[in-house]
Order: sequence, then C-alpha cells, then structure tokens
Amino acid sequence: MALVVGANSYISVADADTYFADRPYATDWDNADDADKVKSLIMATTKIDMRDFKGQRVSSNQVLAFPRTRLPLVDGVDYDSEVYPQPILNAVCEEALIVLGENPTNTPSEAQYKRVKSGSGNEVEYRDATVSFKRSLVNGYLKGFELYGNGSVSHG
Repeated sequence: MALVVGANSYISVADADTYFADRPYATDWDNADDADKVKSLIMATTKIDMRDFKGQRVSSNQVLAFPRTRLPLVDGVDYDSEVYPQPILNAVCEEALIVLGENPTNTPSEAQYKRVKSGSGNEVEYRDATVSFKRSLVNGYLKGFELYGNGSVSHG
C-alpha cells in the first residue's frame, strides 16, 4: 500500500525520518526499511484516529480526523489554523515506533502486564518500561486534543 499524506497518514516517511533524526533510542525506526516505515505510519495513523478528539472535522468527507476546527487552545496554542498540528505528527511518529517494535494485531500475553484495572478509570501498567515510556509520549502529545485525555477509545 502506498502512503498518501492526508489519506492514510498524517506524515511522510521523509518527515518522520527528520523527526527521528533528533530522537534518541529510535533504533527500530533507523533499522526499518521504507516499506516497513510506510506500514507503521499508516497503522499508527489508524490507531491515533481511533481516539475521540475535541472539535469537528473541517469537512464531512475528509478521511482522517484532522484537520479539525473549533479546537480549544492546547497549552495556549491555537491549532485551528494548522492542517496537522505538530503534536499530532509527533504522536504518529511515536506510535509508529511502537508498531515497529511489536505486532499490535496480536493479543498481548498476560506476562506483558504488571497491572490491569478496568472500569471508568481504565489503567494498564506494562512490565516493559520501554513500551510504557513510548505510550506515555503518545498520550502526552495528544493531551489537550482528546475529549477524555487518557487514551481512551470510544466505539459508540
């Protein structure tokens, strides 16, 4: 599948390469071939787009969740004028790095989890600190854009 910015990804491989050039501990990205980078960016965009975001899509026929209008200020910044806000691009890059390091379509084994709490305050604590750190980067970049702000996904 070809990567098409605005159709199935928020960011190109070249722009993601630029992001990771300044990012330590990005070995999975650096060692991946372009085909795997494309697949990971498309999957990462899909995963990010499953979240519930504030504001509204600019157009009813746009494929991706962004661009959006009526976004509130995020840390004092007005992202309404940006097609793809930089924090969203950063989150996609970090999610792509996670995707490269694991198969997100596999059911994780219980051994990967230290603690799982279900209910209104869903929590997952991973044994692998690397995954936990990467996940916290994704959630941090999306903070302020999400309706719920905790990485929750609504299927309603």
